[in-house]
Amino acid sequence: MILQWIALEELAVGWALLIVTFVRARPWTRLLRSESHTPVAPWGFVLILIGLSFIAVPFAPSGFAKSALALKAAILLCPVSIVIDIAAMITTSRDRWIPDGELRPTLTRTGIYRSIRHPVYTSLFCLAIATATARTWWPMMVPGFFFLLLGIELRATADDFGLANVFQSEFEEYQSVTRAYLPLIR
Repeated sequence: MILQWIALEELAVGWALLIVTFVRARPWTRLLRSESHTPVAPWGFVLILIGLSFIAVPFAPSGFAKSALALKAAILLCPVSIVIDIAAMITTSRDRWIPDGELRPTLTRTGIYRSIRHPVYTSLFCLAIATATARTWWPMMVPGFFFLLLGIELRATADDFGLANVFQSEFEEYQSVTRAYLPLIR
């Protein structure tokens, strides 16, 4: 029982932090969205929400409980997601502003962005895995991760398109040496 409480508390902190990352207003995000002109980005967000609803909503047969091993895995994975998210926030906050307080449109290639172009999507994926491990009945995981990955792929593609329009050859070079959101895979 204590493992379940620890896992749920970690998940609550992780989701709160991830929501702050997505919701906070960023002028460079508006610039990126205005440059992408892709109608798929909102659908990506909708698919992410559908996937998360399959993963996070506790629909299971009566008496369903997660094993201690699954809860321990969630307890270990959730901090990974939190660290990735914090690293992304720190890097973007540091790289976007110059001493006189003006916003400068630069392509962030430092910190966690050296190895992952979209670390917030990586954090979202890790947190979804931790959530599924801690509380989701396995038949709900299949459609959940299908919709989640489809939505993340649409959003990452739209973001890449916007970055390519704003930064052109600099982004093409960056894209050729870094992964989108899943290290060693995509």
